[in-house]
Amino acid sequence: MDFQPIISKPIKLIIFDDSPDIRDGFTSLLKFYDDIDVIGAFPDAKDVKNIVLKLKPNVILMDIDMPGINGIEATVVVKHYAPETEVIILSQFSDDIKVINAIKAGATGYLLKGSDTDKVVASIRLVAEGGSPMNAWVAREILEIFRKTLTGSSGSELDELSDREKEVLECMCKGMSYKEIGTNLNIAVNTVRSHARKIYEKLQVNSKTGAVLKAMQRKLL
Repeated sequence: MDFQPIISKPIKLIIFDDSPDIRDGFTSLLKFYDDIDVIGAFPDAKDVKNIVLKLKPNVILMDIDMPGINGIEATVVVKHYAPETEVIILSQFSDDIKVINAIKAGATGYLLKGSDTDKVVASIRLVAEGGSPMNAWVAREILEIFRKTLTGSSGSELDELSDREKEVLECMCKGMSYKEIGTNLNIAVNTVRSHARKIYEKLQVNSKTGAVLKAMQRKLL
């Protein structure tokens, strides 16, 4: 069972983190922002499937290290049952290789624990609009992974994409958010999201980041 939440104001946010201080801290800080609504905060992700299907969040702040189901495993579940939900990974370290694995699993970006409130808020707003908060180290590491794992350039994926999907993917490669893509192509944001879902399916990836990197490596554009 899938669902397709429509991004609206306020942004519906869920937090998964085993630290009560972090959960309470984010909840307390974010309540001062009218465009962000924390609709749930959980100490683990053991019931992540039912939580996302019931609460239908737009964005999730996901701790990468939790007992039981970790953030990587939880991200896989989220992207399977709620592909439109964006996941931001929370990590203690800027060079944590587990962050790379989480993004490969479908996370949109990541934040360092302890990031200031402005950065957290900006990142939540960014992913809700189709952007991806990610530093240069993460981008380089992912690109290197794709260099090693993606070989050949048969163009078969290109043949599967419609002309409009190619235009959307080209805009993604330029770093545009869904809102910016909609403006650039003169189409609704929800139409951009629909095209993005089809692109992910055809390229067999789980996220915008994965689509962009596969396009770069396979030279689809």
